[in-house]
Amino acid sequence: MRTRPVISSSAKLCFRINSRSALLIVKPETLIALHRKGFGFHLTWKSHQTAPGRPTVALEVRDLIRKMSLANPLCGPPRIHGDWLKLGIGLSQAKVAKYMARSLKPPSQTWHTFLSNHMKELVSTDFFVVPTVTFRVLFVFVMLAHYRRPVIHFNVTTNPRSEWTARQIAQAFPWDSAPRYLLHDRDSIYGNSFRQFVREMGTHEGPTAPRSPWRSPYVERLIGSIRPECLDHVIVFNGAGIVNTSLVDVGSKLPVLMQFVERSEKVDEVMPTLRRMAGKRLITVQEVQIVPTDTLI
Repeated sequence: MRTRPVISSSAKLCFRINSRSALLIVKPETLIALHRKGFGFHLTWKSHQTAPGRPTVALEVRDLIRKMSLANPLCGPPRIHGDWLKLGIGLSQAKVAKYMARSLKPPSQTWHTFLSNHMKELVSTDFFVVPTVTFRVLFVFVMLAHYRRPVIHFNVTTNPRSEWTARQIAQAFPWDSAPRYLLHDRDSIYGNSFRQFVREMGTHEGPTAPRSPWRSPYVERLIGSIRPECLDHVIVFNGAGIVNTSLVDVGSKLPVLMQFVERSEKVDEVMPTLRRMAGKRLITVQEVQIVPTDTLI
């Protein structure tokens, strides 16, 4: 039986010193591009998918579902799905609802009207991932109010669970400050514990439709500003430390970025300043000029 070679502490120290000195002669853009490409290869190797995507449905089956929905306008997806099961065709109800004919007239007010009418009572939450230098994945939780778009709360974790997400809601809304509506996607992170806690707070959940990020536009726009303007220009080591000038701590970087997005008049004016300072060293809130305005993002 072969044993793994044991690296001595002096060899580890020499390797650490040499690797740090090697980073100094490489451009930050080159290092970040190699890390992004390596993370993509890592995900491809980890998934091992020969044919990506879900199994396709035959064209004849899709046409038949559409004809059945047009011939029976009062029948919903459960009824048509039951007829398919009687024929011995194992399609899910979600598949049947996907390929049914759509009505041109909406049955109620549109989603845009709902967002406009309840602007002051809406809060959106979402997660986005940040790969580390060792290809670990950090989950960043963001909570944004729709009215004037302030960032209410955010946190970073490596193991997001329903209980952890419920604690973030409790920290963001103490006492009787809970909103009336809470928008989020249909991720399994918002499980039974989260739904029960939100229900006890007197808040109505608004889960968005699958694969419809436009239904939660403001928090998606916030994430769209954080990624290309900050996190795509640094390599994150972990959630609590900093290794070198090119390895930046996401836990210390996000508070500065949140204050930029919340207080700045135009995101395009302050993001280049943050990008220049992020390439040199870790920055603090006191070192940055912040425009104290209450305008929208």
